[in-house]
Amino acid sequence: ASEPIVGWRTWAIDIDGDTGLPALSSPIAVGDWPGAVKEAVCPRWHGYTAEIPAPDCVCGIYAHLDESQMFHNKWALVACGPVELFGKVLEGTSGYRASRARVVGPLTLVPHCHDTGCGPAGAQLLISAGGGRCLVTCEDHRPSWGGELRPLEPAALQKIQARLELRYGGDVVIKHEGANA
Repeated sequence: ASEPIVGWRTWAIDIDGDTGLPALSSPIAVGDWPGAVKEAVCPRWHGYTAEIPAPDCVCGIYAHLDESQMFHNKWALVACGPVELFGKVLEGTSGYRASRARVVGPLTLVPHCHDTGCGPAGAQLLISAGGGRCLVTCEDHRPSWGGELRPLEPAALQKIQARLELRYGGDVVIKHEGANA
C-alpha cells in the first residue's frame, strides 16, 4: 500500500526490567514496540524480508478494521488506539496485517480490575518482580504468582501516561472510572 492505512490496536503495558519505564507490548504474543514505528519480524523465518506479511504465514503487525473490533484485554492495563499501517499490508475479514506500523494516537489507557465483574472500584496496579506486565486487579482477585501491589492512584497512572506520551510521541488519555472498556 502506498498510502498508510489506519487500523486499531490494543496493547498491554509492560514495565522494562532494566529502565523501569512503561512500554507498549502485544497483549497476546511476545514483542514490544520500542518506539513510535515498529517493523514486523517473521516468527517462521526469524528475520526481516520483503515477504512480511506472507499470505501463508501468521507474521505481520495486526490491526483491526475499526475501533469497535478492538480486543479489550481484561487481565492487563491496556492502551487502545489507532496505528498507521504501511509497507506491505494484507486485509483480512476482521483486520489487517502489515510489515510496518506507526502509533498515531491518541491512545486510551483503560484501568480496571482484570475480573470482568469487579469494575474499577478498589483496583490496584500489580507489577511483577523485576518489571514485566502491568496488571490491574483488586485484593480479591490478586493472582497467585504475586508481584508488587501498588494503589492505583491518579499519580501512578499519570506517570505511565507521561512516559508513554514521551516514548511514542502522541497523546495518551486515561479512561476514568465508570467507563468500561
